[in-house]
Amino acid sequence: MTEQNQNQEMVVLGTLEPAELQFITGLRMNSDRVVTEIGRMEVQKARYLGELARIEGQIHAKMTDVGNRLGIAKGTPWQIAADGKAIQTGPANVVQMPTAKTVEAPKVAEGSVSPEEAPKVEEVPKATVTQPEEPEVTKE
Repeated sequence: MTEQNQNQEMVVLGTLEPAELQFITGLRMNSDRVVTEIGRMEVQKARYLGELARIEGQIHAKMTDVGNRLGIAKGTPWQIAADGKAIQTGPANVVQMPTAKTVEAPKVAEGSVSPEEAPKVEEVPKATVTQPEEPEVTKE
């Protein structure tokens, strides 16, 4: 109650029948019980989500280990068949990197390095980079 309400007299508007009061009180108790149960379920849900994340982390780590042992390139989509075979499910994601150009390094001080003495950056051949990708896990 606010301070203004505390200073005012309460006006009785009527009286509930005992059955009505019992019914409303029972509903409020049920409502409180449901709210408490929802809170308990939310805590349990958070625990389950943590457990799921832990299990999926273990699966990912094991799949990475298996992929490395089998020599599967990173970024190659694959899955494990019911018979235990690792099966590629699509092409690897390979990205071509641009070629670097040869450039002259700037002079350190006026007249200290001639253009012939300036170090050169050699041309770098194109490199391929595979985008990391999560291996697929299927239940068959």
